[in-house]
Amino acid sequence: MKNIRLLSGVILLAAVSACNKYDHDYRRPDVDPMQSTGGNAATIMGSSLAKDANGIVNLVADVTLDAQSMVSAHSACGTIKSDSTSKQSAAGASTTYNYVTKSNLTVLCNSSNQADSALNVATYTGTFSNASLTSSNSGSSTFNIGGILAAATNYTVDGEYKRTGNYQYNTGAKNTTTSSTDIVLNKLLVSKPYRGIVGGTATFTITGTNSTSTTASGNYSYTGTLTFNNTNYAQLTLNGTNYKVNLITGAVTAA
Repeated sequence: MKNIRLLSGVILLAAVSACNKYDHDYRRPDVDPMQSTGGNAATIMGSSLAKDANGIVNLVADVTLDAQSMVSAHSACGTIKSDSTSKQSAAGASTTYNYVTKSNLTVLCNSSNQADSALNVATYTGTFSNASLTSSNSGSSTFNIGGILAAATNYTVDGEYKRTGNYQYNTGAKNTTTSSTDIVLNKLLVSKPYRGIVGGTATFTITGTNSTSTTASGNYSYTGTLTFNNTNYAQLTLNGTNYKVNLITGAVTAA
């Protein structure tokens, strides 16, 4: 009887040990193989959107203003405005950024030869730093801007935005990563006259390499969605997890 009890104890101990080992097994789908990689990717996505990091929120506000100005000035169909602008954060801002953007804005017309939309193609390069991230990056955007005529309640923006750069996380393990983001916009609604994003969706792909990964390669790749239903926030869904993104600061929290 004593031997049977001893054997039972050994089996139980082995089972517990196996469970503990499995809890940390990187093959489990609910355990990220790199420490908070999904969260890190969400943070990068947040910065790609944020006004304070010269993300999509800033760019969309700028291109809708420029498109409205050109149409209101009765620019002829096909008129192209080429521009190079430099933007910096305000003195004392909690997030600092410095970007140079080169763009071409083309006036487009409807079937009645009336200017009613525009196409903006741009490239940019720069840096930003906030409480979560410090980054040097560059990218491009192609935005189709509609809703310019007075009868429209909102502007509409479709197109694509890309950003590639090096990122240093300023919290936790302070990992570093090289990451590329590709965001496809689907009928963003941009309010008049304040030019805040108040509706629309987007899909995205984010890929990169984490230099402090516990896996051999450190490579990661995610796809996800964005839903805009509030001027200051968006919902980000990545790797099955929902996040709330502050469109001003880029701060990301689990929803």
